[in-house]
Amino acid sequence: MQTSTSCHLYGLKQSARAWNKKFVECLIKFNLRAIDADPCVFVNKDKEKTLILAVYIDDGLIASTDNLKIKDLLLHLSNELEVTSKPLELFLGIEFKYFSDSFVQTNQSKYAKRVVNRFRMNEAHPVAIPVNHQDLSLETPSNQSEIVNAPYKEAVGSSLYLTMVYRPDIAYAVNTVS
Repeated sequence: MQTSTSCHLYGLKQSARAWNKKFVECLIKFNLRAIDADPCVFVNKDKEKTLILAVYIDDGLIASTDNLKIKDLLLHLSNELEVTSKPLELFLGIEFKYFSDSFVQTNQSKYAKRVVNRFRMNEAHPVAIPVNHQDLSLETPSNQSEIVNAPYKEAVGSSLYLTMVYRPDIAYAVNTVS
């Protein structure tokens, strides 16, 4: 699901806040409530049916025990907002591939490749594990000016995202270089 609203909300300092307020009001009308743990996840639960909506900016992911409930929500939203709906293929950098009604494969290979290319690591050579801690000295290198301009924090941050979301196996290496 992707949503947008009228142009009067765009270009203002408070645009994001105004958009969120309007969107949440729309969801409350449909009896969706934000969960305590995350204000971007909304739930509508009755005796037998549950609907969950996860929102990131103007993208949403809807899951429900009843397809009719999803259609009703999309109809409700389309009455107040411009909404597009399509089968889930990519959400927050995670790719989804369906094999049957009961099997879904997820991966983040496109995001990982984008990170590798962004930081020009596509020519890097793999290193044997475990890590040699002697190679990780804190001495000031001779090429200090090159290191100052390197996007080190961005590379570590991108790697941390991969670690937290999809690749816990690289946690030790990312922690070591961070």
